[in-house]
Amino acid sequence: MGSLTPISTTLAKCNHCNKTKSYNGGSTGNLLRHMNTIHTAIPLHKSTQVNESNSEIIDDPQPSTSIYLSPTRQQSSSVATSPTRQQSSSVAITYSTIFKPLDKRQSSIENFIQKPIPINKSKMIDQQLLKMIVKEYHPFTVVEDVEFRNLIKMLCPNYLIPSRKTVTQSLMPQLFNITVECVKDTLNNVSAVCLTTDGWTSRNNQSFVSVTAHFIDPKNQTQISSVLLGYNSFDERHTSDNLSRLLRNNRILQ
Repeated sequence: MGSLTPISTTLAKCNHCNKTKSYNGGSTGNLLRHMNTIHTAIPLHKSTQVNESNSEIIDDPQPSTSIYLSPTRQQSSSVATSPTRQQSSSVAITYSTIFKPLDKRQSSIENFIQKPIPINKSKMIDQQLLKMIVKEYHPFTVVEDVEFRNLIKMLCPNYLIPSRKTVTQSLMPQLFNITVECVKDTLNNVSAVCLTTDGWTSRNNQSFVSVTAHFIDPKNQTQISSVLLGYNSFDERHTSDNLSRLLRNNRILQ
């Protein structure tokens, strides 16, 4: 005998407590809640689905959450549900005949970890990358090195490393403009500046001269700061007159 006996198309009676429960619309949720809350000691067995067209048995391989309904004597004579292909007095109403199967796939933890990083953090990493290239004299191609990219991926998997073109044509000019404005603001607040020049010749025999400004840091009166103001090609002799004329014409500071 089953756990519940159908009285009509919408009502079923519990065989253990004789209470009447509704399963209107074919829903077995109300019946299942009754069994799980009232009759918790009664196990729910493996369900057997009935194919009424050919009266064959289809075993559900998954653990059953269905409620067995015992049909009336009029119903039991027209349905064959016995595992031995004999007539039985129980019919299984399963969720698979009412509800669509649920998607049991769970989201991987990587979907929660690998989220885009905030724009502010991405810009901070870009700035630090530029400082590394400028201060440590790295080539721009460092952003294309395989091992360097692997290192960044391990440290921050969601950070998108800029290409060499982005570094040279976008990020570096932005950093240069910001640096120029910072130097101007700093020099506007100092009372005196000492200028020094430095000349050198490149490997292809091209001569250059640079100008550096030295001053007392306005934020720390005991510290001397230095900033490179610029450089320019200089093919003349590095005499005091030529260098003085270079500085007075302001060619190197343009």
